[in-house]
Amino acid sequence: MLSAGTLKFGPNIKVTDPCYDNSKDYCYENLTIKPGKYICVYNATERFGVSMCGIYNAEIFKNLEDIENLHSQIYTGFDCIGTICVDAGLAGFFENKPDFTNDEWSHFCDLTFGNETDNDFKVIDNCAYVKNGNNYKGFYTSSGEGDGNYHVYVKKDDNGKTIAAYIDFYY
Repeated sequence: MLSAGTLKFGPNIKVTDPCYDNSKDYCYENLTIKPGKYICVYNATERFGVSMCGIYNAEIFKNLEDIENLHSQIYTGFDCIGTICVDAGLAGFFENKPDFTNDEWSHFCDLTFGNETDNDFKVIDNCAYVKNGNNYKGFYTSSGEGDGNYHVYVKKDDNGKTIAAYIDFYY
């Protein structure tokens, strides 16, 4: 499991392929999460590419070891809340993600695939991407096996607040 850093999220995020706009309500999941700083993690495997990407509340999960321990317990306490569609080979977690115009989407793809640079945009290992700008923020990865439908899982605290979420790229 690898970390792409941390982002401050909350309370509302969208789990989606960034190419979809809000009219495609069957293609994304809206989450209400416990606001705060989240550790952005992903698994990259040699055979399948990315196997999962997720966000974990840094107040509860202090480091990668805490997250790995949780996952070694066969995802204890996570519930599947639905599936998301992937059409651009990317998926992740976004706060205030815009509905991109064609020009904005082209620019987004150029940033993602390294054709342009932006101080608010970080590419890690050619598979994890972090955007932390003024207009929106997000953490996403390649979708492992490509386009399709993928399950989204969440873990809640004792008060019913979502404190972790991940996308499973091979279910």
